[in-house]
Amino acid sequence: MAGGEALALGILASRGDGPLPEWAEQLADSMVGAILHVSERTLDEATRDERVRLSVAAAVLSAVRTHTQCACDAAIDTWMGWGVGSPTSDDAPETLVGWALLSLLRRDAPTALQAVRCLDGNNGVGLILQDWALKVMQEESVFREAESFHQLRVHMAHFDARPTQLLMAALVIQGGSGLRRGGVLRWLDRVAEELAAEGTSRCTPIPAVHRY
Repeated sequence: MAGGEALALGILASRGDGPLPEWAEQLADSMVGAILHVSERTLDEATRDERVRLSVAAAVLSAVRTHTQCACDAAIDTWMGWGVGSPTSDDAPETLVGWALLSLLRRDAPTALQAVRCLDGNNGVGLILQDWALKVMQEESVFREAESFHQLRVHMAHFDARPTQLLMAALVIQGGSGLRRGGVLRWLDRVAEELAAEGTSRCTPIPAVHRY
């Protein structure tokens, strides 16, 4: 779980400034070797919070080791499948945010909506994610989903947020655009370049079919 947070931090810190740090590459390799073992060991023992954090770490790993995407998604299905139940207001806010993002990644908008509605009504991240979930349910365009990503990115810049939350949001928009998950690093490079040059960014990952 801590590996997922560290890897996400390494990814975000290196965007627009070259390749991943060597320590992040080594961490990713270690996580690849451990994921099946960890999923088997935790299947009957992990708490709901741990299931969400483990699933988020697996999603982060799949962005930098794209050949593991099927194994990572299978592990996520294991942790977030039978036995996890439904999100409730008793779950910690960080758990609910992670749950919502995982659900959006899997294009399960109803569960994402259920998770964010369990958050405090004044939670800014929750309000943005609620709007995002509604856009997915209504099958709105990738441009509308990108608006939610950038709103979340700006909001998280002013409040404490886990690196995995922002990276998960990037994976959601990448997948919602119909693009391969591994391309999220190149897209985040473009976002970082726009921020450095213009101070703002509205960059949207656009499939070729939508470009012309």
